[in-house]
Amino acid sequence: MPVFEDSPSISKNLNNHLCLGLVTTQKPGSGHRISYIDSPEALGEARKEWMIDRSGPLSGYYLPQTNAYFQSESIVGSQELRELDITIQMALQADTKPSYETISPAAVVFTSTQGAGGSAGVKLESSDPTKLPKINPTLLSPPFDRGVALESVRETLEFLDKALLAKDQVHLATGPTGHNDGDISVPCLSFICIFSSHSGMRRQSGNPR
Repeated sequence: MPVFEDSPSISKNLNNHLCLGLVTTQKPGSGHRISYIDSPEALGEARKEWMIDRSGPLSGYYLPQTNAYFQSESIVGSQELRELDITIQMALQADTKPSYETISPAAVVFTSTQGAGGSAGVKLESSDPTKLPKINPTLLSPPFDRGVALESVRETLEFLDKALLAKDQVHLATGPTGHNDGDISVPCLSFICIFSSHSGMRRQSGNPR
């Protein structure tokens, strides 16, 4: 594969964030993504504009996504956090440091932990793309990381129970049956995924620094 521009900083400082998914069943009409279905002509024109330069009506409504960052008092004040190195404690307790992030691109809410100490390893075993990589899923090994995972899911469930969001929901299709540790551990912590983020990316336009 030809290299368009060598950017060695890409893939450096790679961090894995534990990600837990909660899927809700929504009532018909609760979302605005179907607003163009009644007008196929308008939808067709909007799609053309989107495909040309990613502008037009679909740039705002094609993939709506809600992101929110939370600092949890339960996590910041936990015994597991107090057992960490004092420097790490101070960093995680800073006013600007979120405990977890929620990302909701559709009827699913991803809860992604922030500042966790554990990391998972993924290593290619072969250049053959059909060969599965070697995965070492140790994200939940540290007690603090497991506590963050449990508490972030619990608080996200409470967030989904708020009247403004609950009015559009039928039920939780995928997720825990309750809010205690046992209810959360089985469905959520048994099936996890990973968000990866890294520094060193170039901006597409403007100042590249």
